[in-house]
Amino acid sequence: MADGNWFNIVLFTKEADKHAVTGSETHHHAAYELAPERFAWIRLHNAQLPGGILEHKSIVMKKTKYYNFDDHWFAVREYAAPAK
Repeated sequence: MADGNWFNIVLFTKEADKHAVTGSETHHHAAYELAPERFAWIRLHNAQLPGGILEHKSIVMKKTKYYNFDDHWFAVREYAAPAK
């Protein structure tokens, strides 16, 4: 973006596809070597779209991973399952 902030979204229709990407050498290189050099921090949100992409307002947050490369810390926030 013009102000220097970066945003990415990755959508998977199958859980196995996510694991195939995150288990690859390319992803490992990007996540563990390139990201710490490029970013001070990142937040990775994991969520589901139970109604599909067209029902994006019904997003269900699962967890957020926080990485702060400058201070070398990591945290995970897990969200409670929505009430039915």
